[in-house]
Amino acid sequence: MEAGKFDSSLLKSIQSSRNFILVLTSGALDRCINDTEQNDWIHKEVACALNSNCNIIPVFDNFSMPKSKDLPVSMRALTSKNGVNWVHEYQTACMDKIARFIKTQSMVEKSRKHSESERIEFILKEKNLTRHSISTEKIERTEPTGVVIEPNISEV
Repeated sequence: MEAGKFDSSLLKSIQSSRNFILVLTSGALDRCINDTEQNDWIHKEVACALNSNCNIIPVFDNFSMPKSKDLPVSMRALTSKNGVNWVHEYQTACMDKIARFIKTQSMVEKSRKHSESERIEFILKEKNLTRHSISTEKIERTEPTGVVIEPNISEV
């Protein structure tokens, strides 16, 4: 984290992160129950991570997840997250599992980007276009006044 005001720096760091590892020990979410004003910092961090679409990886150490209905609405999605049960005797295995969760999310992101690119290529091929050309089809745009404007589009 950069120097500056701790609270805003922390939330900005969470917003810009791909992964958010949340270590939950016994009673870690107790202060979040009935925290409708989002005064508790764990509540603020979890809500920020959920709103930022971070890959949230809960790590459970002697922790029992509260019922979804007992948590504020802004945190309820946390109860459906798959996590890692921390076993002190098997720390290396636990760390490997966390690494797999991170790697899996990274592969999902790459797949989404690749899929988007494939859809664009498919649409271009379907319309008999390339990335370097634009169709000369007539495009009509209606102005709010009802006047129709016909732009002239030519190949690039």
